[in-house]
Amino acid sequence: MSLFILLTCLAKVTSTFSEGLRLLLKDVVNYCKTLDHYQFKKRLWQDTCDQAIKNNLKILQSLYDKYTNPVKVLKGVRYLTLTGFQNFVDDTGLIDKCITERDPAILFSLSMMTQVNELDSDRHLQMSFVEFIEAFARLADKLELENQSDKLHLKILELIKISATHCLDITYEVKAPVEE
Repeated sequence: MSLFILLTCLAKVTSTFSEGLRLLLKDVVNYCKTLDHYQFKKRLWQDTCDQAIKNNLKILQSLYDKYTNPVKVLKGVRYLTLTGFQNFVDDTGLIDKCITERDPAILFSLSMMTQVNELDSDRHLQMSFVEFIEAFARLADKLELENQSDKLHLKILELIKISATHCLDITYEVKAPVEE
């Protein structure tokens, strides 16, 4: 949808075109504030999250391998496309429970490393395993646990269980980090 059509629709809801633009920008800015990249990284770079990921690395690798396209190999390395990531999220059954339809694309983009040249290369569309782990953690962060815990490592462990059950059709006993 073009920006003009979007603004025209907003102008019908609001009294003026400029008020519609102001409303749109306010909504976009408020949404972007929820995506604080550095706050998330500080939460992810904790020992408990690191242990949760390392202890369950094989299941994460199995998930990554399932959703990568074996035909699409870049210099001998498999990668995950946006479509593959969206298929993974669809298979978990989390859409409409705790995330929206637009979240997988946003999580995919936020998890990708910065690329020098996006015009001459498709690398910004090819998620490596390390980037998948970050996207997985960002998806886990969207979960709402029954005990209302906001601890990211617990959310990661819960998403591993959900993913193993819904995506790999196995019952998996997650390996929790050792509390000190």
